[in-house]
Amino acid sequence: MRRKRTSGRTAAALPFDLGALQVFLMVCDKGSMGAAGKALGITQPGVSQAIADLEATLGLKLFERSVRPLALTAAGALLQQRATLLMAEAYEVSAAMEEAEKGHHFRIRLGLAGSVVRAFSLNLSKFLRQHASEVVVFSGTTSSHSEGTINRTVDISICWSGMDDSDWVERHLILDEPYILLFPSSFPETQEGLTSIANRLPLIRPSARSQTGRDVDRHLRRIGIEIPRSLEFDSPIGLVAAVADGAGWAITTPLCAFEGGLSPLVRPMKLPGPGFGRRLYLFARKNELGRLPRALANEAKQALNRDILPQIFEHMPWAIDKIRVEPTR
Repeated sequence: MRRKRTSGRTAAALPFDLGALQVFLMVCDKGSMGAAGKALGITQPGVSQAIADLEATLGLKLFERSVRPLALTAAGALLQQRATLLMAEAYEVSAAMEEAEKGHHFRIRLGLAGSVVRAFSLNLSKFLRQHASEVVVFSGTTSSHSEGTINRTVDISICWSGMDDSDWVERHLILDEPYILLFPSSFPETQEGLTSIANRLPLIRPSARSQTGRDVDRHLRRIGIEIPRSLEFDSPIGLVAAVADGAGWAITTPLCAFEGGLSPLVRPMKLPGPGFGRRLYLFARKNELGRLPRALANEAKQALNRDILPQIFEHMPWAIDKIRVEPTR
């Protein structure tokens, strides 16, 4: 008789346990219950009883016992396929738990804001490989990583502000940087205001979907300047390439300029009038990853000081005292 199926959302008792599946798979592998019992260190009657109990619970016949070696029924063949995957996953869970006890993680998913992918992808993925069996790196907007942290599709995110009022979030400040101007190299150095510059050359904007784009729009509103929208990019690479090509000028940041590729074709300048800036944080859910978030934040700070800022300061030496990396802790 087939086991009666339950309807609705009510959880039913599982029809087998992992021990029963282990016995079943060994019988499949060895071709007889006697050989399976010898491999498992149990008696043949014990194996026969385990298989009989499994068949009774499922309400299905798993083996054709009239042939030698034992042959699987259609239901048995399906169970063998699925049970093999289940047992492999179970062994992975066991190994991962042992590694977690030693401070090693199975999988870490890192979300990086689009303006720091070039700065951090290689350095931080290499660091995380020492602490996790699998490392996945995502790029995207600050809002997408904030949502990913909430929905548990991202374990650690490095992005610009966001989640500041969430008491379940662990946060580590990494960097403060100012907004700057970026011009084609043919544009002469100038002290004129933004309105005057905009009358001479179109403003290329970061996407309004990004934190950078919202910061720029907010600043322009605050100082009472209206500049028509004409061209915007959701990637620093596109924005810097357009400036280098002479399509216009941009309000951006040193890290965005680095992400897009600093070159002799672009000229960074100080922002005239009242300045504004942004802060880069590492976010993780509290009490889930032990000391790893703090260690990763420190690694990011070291990468900035060692590899990234020297390149930035070569192109804009006047920014040395305007970019601040938080001390390691």
